[in-house]
Amino acid sequence: MNDMEHILARWQERQKHLATISAHNRRTIFAALAALGIETVEVDFDGCGDSGQIESIVAFGATDQLSGEVTIISAETGGEDERRTVPLTEAMDDLCYTLLEATHDGWEINDGAFGTFTFDVASRQIELEFNGRYTAYDTDVHTFGDDEEV
Repeated sequence: MNDMEHILARWQERQKHLATISAHNRRTIFAALAALGIETVEVDFDGCGDSGQIESIVAFGATDQLSGEVTIISAETGGEDERRTVPLTEAMDDLCYTLLEATHDGWEINDGAFGTFTFDVASRQIELEFNGRYTAYDTDVHTFGDDEEV
């Protein structure tokens, strides 16, 4: 196996591992949301210029309070995974960043991106609306001779 094949194999292995951890954390978060009587949660993010962040987390349902703590798993680079008990909102932040990395790595670079994660508690699904920004330009070329009027 050459160096590039080795690097690709390690990357694929890490992606598979992150997917397993993400699935565990999703189940944990959805269980906590259901216990609170929350029906949906919207998580907005925005980033550009090599910086990005979660802008807001808003819950809808019997209560709109995201309270309590959950135990999630964090994948540590080069080390063992870590189980951490964190506030529910921090767990949701962590999960959203993981999902962005998995689907749109580099989302915060240059023009960046913005969007919304919608957690549907009844279906146990998360929808990501992703809006990637880009710079575009139009080019026109004009040639003017001595004998032309403008």
